[in-house]
Amino acid sequence: MTTDWHTFLFIRWIGGTGVGASSIAGPLYISEIAPVKVRGRLVAMYQFNVVLGILIAFLSNYIVTDFDGENNWRWMLGVEILPAIVFILLMFTVPKSPRWLIVKRGLVAEARCFFEWMESESIEEKIADIQATINQNHSQKARYSHYKRPFFWLLC
Repeated sequence: MTTDWHTFLFIRWIGGTGVGASSIAGPLYISEIAPVKVRGRLVAMYQFNVVLGILIAFLSNYIVTDFDGENNWRWMLGVEILPAIVFILLMFTVPKSPRWLIVKRGLVAEARCFFEWMESESIEEKIADIQATINQNHSQKARYSHYKRPFFWLLC
């Protein structure tokens, strides 16, 4: 347990960064792997689950309001450990995206297996499209020098 304000802020910043990263990565992953006909529904379900999670957080905070006197806030922050652990454990069951398999690992056969598992149509066309994007990105590679000056001003 933290006893000083700076450690508390740092730990809350880490937690906020994790929540922010997962709120970006979730819809991105859904849009990358979901079939077109159900993509919008899945992203809407994701958003519904975020709101449901906020409701559950409020309810759990209400339950622990009179739990331990002046240390209630510690319980309110500590309760979030349980869903975080479940989330981390479930992340190991999430299949890798076919685009990631091809771009980062060069595993076209595994990406093909994923598309077959998802019962996708025109699998070879999708793989060719991913590989075409790789070639296009290599020809238009961004250089650090293009971003050096704006990044410098961001730090000032």
